[in-house]
Amino acid sequence: MVGVGDVEAGEAWPQPCRHLGPGPRSGGSHWILCPPPGGEHTRCKTVLTAKVGGLLAFATRRSSCIGCRAVLSHHGAVCKFCLPRESELYQKEVAHLGALEERFSRLWTQCQRCQGSLHEDVLCTSRDCPIFYMRKKVQKDLDDQEQLLARFGPPGPATW
Repeated sequence: MVGVGDVEAGEAWPQPCRHLGPGPRSGGSHWILCPPPGGEHTRCKTVLTAKVGGLLAFATRRSSCIGCRAVLSHHGAVCKFCLPRESELYQKEVAHLGALEERFSRLWTQCQRCQGSLHEDVLCTSRDCPIFYMRKKVQKDLDDQEQLLARFGPPGPATW
């Protein structure tokens, strides 16, 4: 056993790392020996893995029905069972898009007020501002909602 007094000044190893308390047999103190800081035991080995491999090579992304969440075999918005409710589902998603647009415009106006000008673009990138993060999240939600509405197909007389 190596105690505190056994380690010479300037010696890198062995050095005591922590005190375990009295030992069961000797009744004295026991120390764990630690290797010196830096060296082979602190090396981090990076193992590169492929992004497309393993089980992800067999997985495919498929669309699901907006009404009942069933997996679709085509790239539409609704399954054949929810087809009679397609206009109702579309109106619900358009209303949700409108609510997101209104929230984004309110947050945008708040950022313009904070900047001091309501007539210029917002150049805010403050990481301390909670409104900045809310605005970015709503902007991402808007993009996702627009992609969801695009699954219904282009609006117009050709689809009526």
